Amino acid sequence: MQTQTATQSKDYAQMIADLVTEMPVERAAQAYNFVRFLQTRPAHTQVVDQSDDWLDKEETETEELRTSEEK
Repeated sequence: MQTQTATQSKDYAQMIADLVTEMPVERAAQAYNFVRFLQTRPAHTQVVDQSDDWLDKEETETEELRTSEEK
């Protein structure tokens, strides 16, 4: 698992580097400063559910609330 994470980090680093090399110097400096900012923030390691189920759930809850208010 650690090896895969390290490989992914290197892949992202290379993709970011490719993008930054195409930027004007001022924008590259902003990107660098943003990365430094991110390093000061705590990392969120929580896995995020990327499904759209929450959209349906919220709609169902809203309908249930309307129904109960109408009674």
